[in-house]
Amino acid sequence: MSAGRGALAGSLDALRHQGLRLERRLGHAQQRAFARRLGIDGPAHVDLRTLGLGAEQRIDYVGTPPLAARVALRRVRPGAGDVLLDGGAGKGVAVLVAAQLPFGKVIGIELSPQLTAIAAANVQQARPHLRCRSVELVTADVLSYEIPPEVSVIYMYCPFIGEIFHRFAQRVFASFDSRPRPLLIVYGYPWEHNWLIASGRVRTVDVNPARWPRRPGWWDADMVFVTYQVTAPDGSAPARQLQGGGIGWQRAMRYWSRPNPTRFVFHRPGGGPPLISGA
Repeated sequence: MSAGRGALAGSLDALRHQGLRLERRLGHAQQRAFARRLGIDGPAHVDLRTLGLGAEQRIDYVGTPPLAARVALRRVRPGAGDVLLDGGAGKGVAVLVAAQLPFGKVIGIELSPQLTAIAAANVQQARPHLRCRSVELVTADVLSYEIPPEVSVIYMYCPFIGEIFHRFAQRVFASFDSRPRPLLIVYGYPWEHNWLIASGRVRTVDVNPARWPRRPGWWDADMVFVTYQVTAPDGSAPARQLQGGGIGWQRAMRYWSRPNPTRFVFHRPGGGPPLISGA
């Protein structure tokens, strides 16, 4: 590579990193604004080791991006007959986002009693802002929690990966098999996307950026929400109408409807080696 081309590549790389830092700052600002508006304990990072929950396949709590989650959840067109289950609810930010929409019920499942207590206090504080009047918070392991048959939307913001995710997904599939119904998975930072597609039990029905404002070419980055419809092993599923479209939506759908090379990274606190998908 010539010196000129090397300098240009270095400049482009520096601009890309500046753009990523700006996106993160904007995301944090949106989280702080959401917390201030509702008067809640905000979505600051929580090292699970401080709660006695440190594990290779459990991802630290970082808080749902509220604006992006709201966009993704609105596009499923929730109604009074819909029940959302947040697997890994943390401080309850996604629960509150969902409860501001016309879901019939919102359930948050969280392994940590400390985080469940914060989520309960947040829900109580935010009650005047909620459209959904039935909000339930449960301290439980998603691998033993019995998914209610009326659940129609499973929400996750990458709370766990690997075998924990696979086992939970199998429980979701079993819930569908025991009572076939329109059942969606709204999955932010979809680390296990390739595994889900390979399972043969889902199809992609929507994709949205997980950072706003959206950047050009947002669809091939890790910060997305992918919505999947759970299907029977033969690919059949009860129909459900979603709101589609938008800038880059068709390209996003093509990219996320099949396995793809997107890599996901979790940087461990304290500077340990990061977890990298596919590594």
